[in-house]
Amino acid sequence: MIYIIIYAILVVLFMQSWRFSEDRTDELLIVAAGNYIMAALLSWILYYCNAYPINMYELCMGISSGIIFFCSLLFIFRCYRTVGVGITTSVMSCAFVIAILAGWLFFEYHMSTFEWIAIALIIPAMVLLRPKEKGNTKARGMADLIILFLVIGVVLLLHERIEVYGEKTTYRLAYIAIIFTVAAIMNIVYCFYHKKKWAKKDLSYGLPIGVVNVFAMLFLVYGLQKINPALFFSMTTALSVVANLIIAKLVWKEEISKRQWLGVSLALMIAVLGAFKQTNKTAETSMDKAETTTVLIVHFMF
Repeated sequence: MIYIIIYAILVVLFMQSWRFSEDRTDELLIVAAGNYIMAALLSWILYYCNAYPINMYELCMGISSGIIFFCSLLFIFRCYRTVGVGITTSVMSCAFVIAILAGWLFFEYHMSTFEWIAIALIIPAMVLLRPKEKGNTKARGMADLIILFLVIGVVLLLHERIEVYGEKTTYRLAYIAIIFTVAAIMNIVYCFYHKKKWAKKDLSYGLPIGVVNVFAMLFLVYGLQKINPALFFSMTTALSVVANLIIAKLVWKEEISKRQWLGVSLALMIAVLGAFKQTNKTAETSMDKAETTTVLIVHFMF
């Protein structure tokens, strides 16, 4: 139980750190650069403490994931501004259904009844979670949420593929370190290209976020070794989404309509349903085995 509680706290701390930094720094992308630089350094240190050979598949998947990670961060920041932290985290918690559906379509993944119900609830949940503003602002906010949902789903799918075909190791530290390194490079190049101002204050805010990022990863890995994945993910997702919403309401004074609260309830239901699988199947594919251990791993890498 301690792993569930600590991991949920770290996820909430990580997500709220971006909102905290947004009000106290001049350029959030410089904060993000500090996060990725620190996370990459710590990840490589951990890798060298538990070194194993890096195969080409792991390298290519890590590079691909790193590129998508940075792109998704841009949409996370956009969604923070248009709908707030609470709604953004609720949408992110549902994105795993993209990976599940892709697995069913292309990789012979066996869908459970619970997962089909979760997929059926996605459209009503997104409709209910849509921004409250009218006109172009509402349309842009909804577009940002949909793109964020799709991009994070692709990230989760890549995680599942590395679990199936990557080097058979408990930690995936090289894969994680490659992701953070590529994301850091992308972040730095983007900031220089757009002539962002590199302030020491902004960069320093990102460094502790990177530490939280890596520690969340460690508690995720060790927690999955000791706790059933279905229980771990359903509990931590529910706890982190609810905590983020409470903080968004009480601390940041974000306004969440009754319609959006209903959407949040559906998002929580989707997250819990997606974590459970039917137990009466006689055969599992490699995708089945990988899905339970990698779904929602996206929480710690942004």
